[in-house]
Amino acid sequence: MNWQGKKRKRKPMRRFVYLMERNPTLLKWILGHFAKVREIKIGVAKDSSEREKQVDRGIKGKVVLLNEFKVNAATTVEKGLHIIFKDESWKPPTIKKGSGETEFFKLSNYQIGKARRKLRNTEGDDNGDSFVLVLMLGIFLIILFHVKNQ
Repeated sequence: MNWQGKKRKRKPMRRFVYLMERNPTLLKWILGHFAKVREIKIGVAKDSSEREKQVDRGIKGKVVLLNEFKVNAATTVEKGLHIIFKDESWKPPTIKKGSGETEFFKLSNYQIGKARRKLRNTEGDDNGDSFVLVLMLGIFLIILFHVKNQ
C-alpha cells in the first residue's frame, strides 16, 4: 500500500451546467442565425446566479445567464460540450485574471441550440431516483386504499 492510502471512488457531482452570454444584443442574436458571433460561456456551478456575478466582475462587458441545467456528473457533461465546441474556443478581454475568462466559445444560434438539447437530455437524470419514489408512493397509496376499504 502506498503512503497516500486507498483512492476512494467519488460519486459524480450533481451541479448546474450553465450557458452565459457576453454582451448579448439583438444584432448578435440575428447574426447568430448566419455566423458564429455569440460569445457563450459553458461552465459548472453550485449557484449559477452567483457565478454570473463573479464572471461579470472579472471580464470586460456585461455577462447574462441564458440557461442552467441541473445534471449528474456535471463536470463530465461540461467537458463533453467543450470538446464538441473546441474549434470555437475564445478568450474575452479580462479585468482580472482567473475570473471566468476561460470556457468561452463563439457560437451560432444553431450551436447554442445543440448545446441546450444535449443539456436538456441530461437534465433531471437522477438515475431513476424519482421514478422509484413515485413507484413507492403509488404502492403505498394502493395498500392504504385497500386496507381502508376492508
